[in-house]
Amino acid sequence: MRKKKGKELTQRVRDITDMPLFDVLKRANPENLKKIVPLLGDCKQLGLGLSPTDRQLIKEKVSIVFHCAATIRFDDTLKNSIILNVRSTREVMILARNMKELKVVVHVSTIFSNCNRKVTDEVFYPTTIDWKEMIDVVENIDDSTIDILTPKIIGTFPNTYVYSKSLAEKVVKDLGVNLPTVIVRPSMVFTSLSDPFPGWADSWGGPVAISVGVAKGIIRNCNADRNAVMDIIPVDTVTKIICSAAHEKALCGDRMEPSVYNACSYSLKKLTWGSYTEICLKILEENPLDDILWIPGITFIKNDLLFWLMSILFQVLPSAVLHGILKLKGTKSP
Repeated sequence: MRKKKGKELTQRVRDITDMPLFDVLKRANPENLKKIVPLLGDCKQLGLGLSPTDRQLIKEKVSIVFHCAATIRFDDTLKNSIILNVRSTREVMILARNMKELKVVVHVSTIFSNCNRKVTDEVFYPTTIDWKEMIDVVENIDDSTIDILTPKIIGTFPNTYVYSKSLAEKVVKDLGVNLPTVIVRPSMVFTSLSDPFPGWADSWGGPVAISVGVAKGIIRNCNADRNAVMDIIPVDTVTKIICSAAHEKALCGDRMEPSVYNACSYSLKKLTWGSYTEICLKILEENPLDDILWIPGITFIKNDLLFWLMSILFQVLPSAVLHGILKLKGTKSP
């Protein structure tokens, strides 16, 4: 865990466990929270930023590894994506190889790590790119050159996020030889279904951000097909899949190949973007949000040119007008 805003690790842990998310655990097994031992580290650093003492503690005591840390920004630079998603995975796997009590390593990937394929089965797919070379590139070439070369490097991948997550799977495969490894590929992670209670979310990423943007009247247009399947999966369901996968791998003792699990809802519940929006708008009629800028609603536009034109007319221009009015009133823009 990193230090953040001057807070020590124990305070950060306390802030997290004070969230409503942990209320059920506090009522059922409050003593379990005392088992948390935070160690100072940073996935962006070599060696994960761990001190020699903490590193030795992990080697001696840790038996189960869940590697979930990543940058999930679609617009992140290639350098940052490779450092946080690929190099950090290398550092985790190197550390795991030296753990004396290791039972299983679970790497949390994404179902979109192989989005350049029409079908993604629960198997490992080889890559044509050498992850070692990519780490070497971002460590030794200046940022501006990397930014220029990014489109050519990522090729058919739509963004640096899925490209780097694809490479990270190869890291797990290569460095996980003779280790009990698991790759779990969730789709878009959404609010909790039931555990510890329905509707929990602690971030503004993915579909949550879009939903709130539409509810507030900020997002008016979406460059997408309303009939496309919106493959979302509740965060508590993903958590159960990750824990179950770890348990299964640890018990079977298989060290030959990574076990792969696709955690998605596509074939089970084909919720489209259009039907999802209709559900949300119906809920908003009964439970409207405060301080909305416009009556909630959204238009799905598949044509790129038309999308940008509609965005200028119904988002950029109204925003500029509102900004001007607030400035004349002496009110700071949000």
